[in-house]
Amino acid sequence: PHLVQQQDSHCPRAVLSSTGSPMSGKTVKFYFDYISPYAYLSWTRAQRLGASKGFVLDPKPVLFAGLLQRWGQLGPAEIVPKRQFTYKDCVRRAVRDKIPLSFPHHHPFVPLVSLRATSVLLSSPHRDSVITGLFDACWKESRDISQPDTVKEVLSAVGVTDVDGVMKAAANREYKDQLKERTKEAIERGVFGVPTWETEDGEMFWGDDQLPFVTQHVEGGDLVLQGEVDVEQVLNRPGAADRSHTPFKISESVVPGGHFRF
Repeated sequence: PHLVQQQDSHCPRAVLSSTGSPMSGKTVKFYFDYISPYAYLSWTRAQRLGASKGFVLDPKPVLFAGLLQRWGQLGPAEIVPKRQFTYKDCVRRAVRDKIPLSFPHHHPFVPLVSLRATSVLLSSPHRDSVITGLFDACWKESRDISQPDTVKEVLSAVGVTDVDGVMKAAANREYKDQLKERTKEAIERGVFGVPTWETEDGEMFWGDDQLPFVTQHVEGGDLVLQGEVDVEQVLNRPGAADRSHTPFKISESVVPGGHFRF
């Protein structure tokens, strides 16, 4: 198996293949929130691939609720039919790819303590193990990672020594602000959902199914660049409707024969 190892915070990150030789220096940012089952599935797949995926992940914990608020969206679990589809879709993907999946007892939940604890450990050699441990605790073991005691148990299990120190730091203003700033920076870069992958040249890929396209882009084989469709020209076309300043009103109940009025 391929192993990704990290040195301490004062040394450059060392990424090794299974043979122990340094891997390519290509890095892809991975924006995530533990609240997302799709982020769990994506992180698990990426960890399984290890060095063979052709790049190193730079994980960026962000607050999904902050992204939703900025872009004026509801989360999938906040829309009843979308919630139903999302859970079934995640089960289909997990079963297909043989990824263990067991939903938390409450969803959505407040992931702040997990995100802040992860922020404290982003320069730690335990970083990836912590992220995996928290994802697994939530989406594999149905544990409540919104609770500090659960987070402490996960940190201890993956080998973090000063667990109390980490939790104390996570409750400090420094790491609360750090999470806010990281989320703000993600928004400024165009991140609108999780998981999002960002390559070194700033290309964004959103969603659990994007890993193959991320790999193609990193390797220089992005299908968008093959010229089948002039994407830039399409993106510059004007819109023909704008609902951003028009309140959405339903004139009748949404039943057969009902209609919508804007």
